[in-house]
Amino acid sequence: MGTATFGGRAVLALAALTAFVGTPTAASAAESTTGSITGTITRDGGGAVTVNLFTTAGASAGQVVSDDTGRYTFAAVAPGAYKVQFGHGERFQWAYRQTGFSRATEIQVAEGTATVVDDTMFEPGVVEIVASDAETGSPVDTICAGRWAGVPTDCGATGGVLRLTGLGDGPHRLYVTSTDGLHARTEVDVEVAFGTVTRAEVKLRPTTAIRTTVVDRATGEPVPGVCVAALPLVFGGVDDDTCDWSRNHTDDNGEILLGELTPGEYTLLAVPGRGSYGIQWVGPDGGVGSQYRALRIAAEARRVSTVDPIRLDPRATISGTITDADSGEPLLYACATVLPSLGLGDPALGASCTQWEGEGRYAIDTLGPYDWPVRFSPYRSGHAVVWSGGAADRKAATLVRAGVDEPAVLDGRLREVGEGMRLHVVEPDGQPYRGWLRAEAYNARTGDYVGEFDSTSRGLAGVAEQPVRIKYAVDDFRDGWHGGTNFATATTKRVRPGAPTRVTVTLLPGN
Repeated sequence: MGTATFGGRAVLALAALTAFVGTPTAASAAESTTGSITGTITRDGGGAVTVNLFTTAGASAGQVVSDDTGRYTFAAVAPGAYKVQFGHGERFQWAYRQTGFSRATEIQVAEGTATVVDDTMFEPGVVEIVASDAETGSPVDTICAGRWAGVPTDCGATGGVLRLTGLGDGPHRLYVTSTDGLHARTEVDVEVAFGTVTRAEVKLRPTTAIRTTVVDRATGEPVPGVCVAALPLVFGGVDDDTCDWSRNHTDDNGEILLGELTPGEYTLLAVPGRGSYGIQWVGPDGGVGSQYRALRIAAEARRVSTVDPIRLDPRATISGTITDADSGEPLLYACATVLPSLGLGDPALGASCTQWEGEGRYAIDTLGPYDWPVRFSPYRSGHAVVWSGGAADRKAATLVRAGVDEPAVLDGRLREVGEGMRLHVVEPDGQPYRGWLRAEAYNARTGDYVGEFDSTSRGLAGVAEQPVRIKYAVDDFRDGWHGGTNFATATTKRVRPGAPTRVTVTLLPGN
């Protein structure tokens, strides 16, 4: 048998019991050692209702479904005391018109008799979400809401008011999203009562959105399933969230709306995956390999920016060998990428690691046929990251044209370097902080992630000389930027391998 949850919430089906629907039969009435329960449950709009039977001790005793007129029957019920529950959708109640098991009426069943239990379902609860712009106070009609995150069930407000009906009695968390991407999603907790209207006000933060279409350059046909990421010039690095199937891939018509973006300047990165097309930064007139040559979109609050169709080109390749700069030996644990990365890198995002190819070889074969910067990085040694041309950062990198018919060849030479920076971390009162710490360094010119400080020594090794800004987090949920409130305002310090820069980081006050 299944189980039940009381208090008017939900009941699981009793798969082992047989359901009887309709009026009492002659056979059930003639039964000498059992009785029956029958009746009609009436609800708004009519239709079938689930009816559950329980002993007064709370044990499941049966489940049936009424017919469309509300008629139901439990046949062959052992004599005794019972309680009856009615359920439809999210509405559950007990005979007679009670919301909890403890308040339900005890129904007595006698041998050879049919006990009639008629009842009427409560009117459903209604929630009116009143949505407004958090800055202007204007009503927002382009919204959806539902009881599950990512699954809107009701859309389209009138004068900022969206009605949700059919809600059960009790607490609910409702998730509110905008259909045009011009306001940030939020959630609201409401207490619903049967037969009443509950109003919930939500103030939605204004955002911006970008709309475009992805097509094959040669045929003009739309290309579905392409990741399109809106990235500012300073974005740290790509990671597992850069391409999210639930958020930023083109539909069957090649169309995409990138919504709920913070207003500002953006570039677009198109990532077709492992198909026949190559990655591109969307340029003013076709794909490019450098973000600094990409189209810049000034996205304003409460406005959708429309970008001309993104035209995809065939895949091209850059390949070569990554070696130790001093010994010339191939590095077995190193990667080549065309984007700053917060991890090893994803081949779909333009990465290739030497252990995949062997003998220090790499081959980035998911690129568009453009001029790309290439980043060489180790992940099991103290070798310093270097960009193509021996540059310390992406802006200074030499660009390399990826080849379609023949791969472009570019070798990487990495040099091992020692510690170049060490942190001294203190509380706001100047006392040393000795707890858990995660600290990361970002290049001050590009904003790209360059390395993580050792959590024990708090030193930064394997990073070439360059200016950086430091982001930190500690174990009581405090985080911040050294000397500022964000990357733009943080203090710049220089990494100096062999002569480590000492930096005192003062933590933000705790709550």
